[in-house]
Amino acid sequence: MLDTHFNAPDQNKSPILPHTAIILFGNHGDDRISGATRHTIKDAQMGLGEYISPNEVVAFFAKNHPQDLTINTPNLVAENDKHLVWYAQSCTKRMWFRVAGSKPLGLEVTWPTLLFVADKISFRLNVYALADDAFPTMDTDVYHAPLMNINGMGNLCLGSAKLPDIISKETMQEIEDTIYDSNFTHVNHRETLQIKNAKKQCDTKTHLAFWKKKAKSKSPVSKKELVKHCQLRELACFGGQK
Repeated sequence: MLDTHFNAPDQNKSPILPHTAIILFGNHGDDRISGATRHTIKDAQMGLGEYISPNEVVAFFAKNHPQDLTINTPNLVAENDKHLVWYAQSCTKRMWFRVAGSKPLGLEVTWPTLLFVADKISFRLNVYALADDAFPTMDTDVYHAPLMNINGMGNLCLGSAKLPDIISKETMQEIEDTIYDSNFTHVNHRETLQIKNAKKQCDTKTHLAFWKKKAKSKSPVSKKELVKHCQLRELACFGGQK
């Protein structure tokens, strides 16, 4: 039996009655939330619950307790209840490799501009490349990321990495780190790079050689070395088929 009411701060108003309960689940001794259930309350009795994701918990409280206005980050492209889309400008930092048959390797390279599409519900992360650092529009060409561990649809194989419990503007840097701190191990599809010899497929060995050459020359990835995937509007998160 639940406590039926508590007094409102304004004593001239009616008591505030419980109508919804949210139960959070996680491992004992760990503050991380792994799931939640939402229950309706009727006549002080809690009903059966329905599963909701941690992101839906945040959305529930945000809807009922609006916060102060915040300024969007300049690299945020789009957001709704399911997707968060943003891009990270080209930068120079280490790229890590742990390819079978080779010693672990870190190369100082110029990373391409990356487009991130995070699914708040299924906790999937898709990563693509852009030709430059300009803010993308719906007509912007989206390319396959010239990186290992990403399949032909852009989905990142996380391996031992883990996305944060909440996917939001506040955790974008943590999400980006699943790429920048990755130990790349293998090519997941054959179109990660545009190879001059069309008959030569871009396998793991060829891909690693490409980045070794880039590290030595200190040159960025050029547009002609990228393989086009689609336009931004054609990505599934914008209602397209890609």
